Amino acid sequence: MDERNFRFGDYALVLTNPQEFIDRIPSRLTAQGVRCRAGLVDYVDEESTREMGPFRKLRRFAYQSEWRLVCHDGPGGPRRLYIGSIEEISAIVPSTELNQKIRYS
Repeated sequence: MDERNFRFGDYALVLTNPQEFIDRIPSRLTAQGVRCRAGLVDYVDEESTREMGPFRKLRRFAYQSEWRLVCHDGPGGPRRLYIGSIEEISAIVPSTELNQKIRYS
């Protein structure tokens, strides 16, 4: 993991079962009548003339390797979404230990 990400905080929440996390979100939003879209961010060159949006960001931020969730309905701004405890599918790890403890597949 790029060390610039460590500036986001002293600890990181690591999903040990990311698919389970992702699967919980649409069912909760659908139950609330909220349309959503989720996906990885596409990073584009500074000179790009492509339209920017919630899933497009400048390439200088590519080290962040973001996944985003966008809700299309509601007043705008942050939204609280309760998906239940994620304790069984996550771990809190000191940011400085991520590269030693995490294996990517």
